[in-house]
Amino acid sequence: MRGKNSEDISVFNSVMNLTEKLLIYDSSEIRCKFDELLRWGEISFYLGQDLLTCAFIASEDLKYGETNRRFFCLASNYSK
Repeated sequence: MRGKNSEDISVFNSVMNLTEKLLIYDSSEIRCKFDELLRWGEISFYLGQDLLTCAFIASEDLKYGETNRRFFCLASNYSK
């Protein structure tokens, strides 16, 4: 859990902490924990799934030291 020091507390850390409680990696997919489905639905309705899943991926990257992620969408996918 991030944000234990007062200087580490921010909106971004709050979102990352939330997603660590709601989501898990299952093989190469992100999945919601079964007992958190209702909470996920309520929160993602207002904040959007993209924000939450990106925060989760960023949290995992920070945890494991990943710095060169390249699998996000390409601009060419949206031009069609």
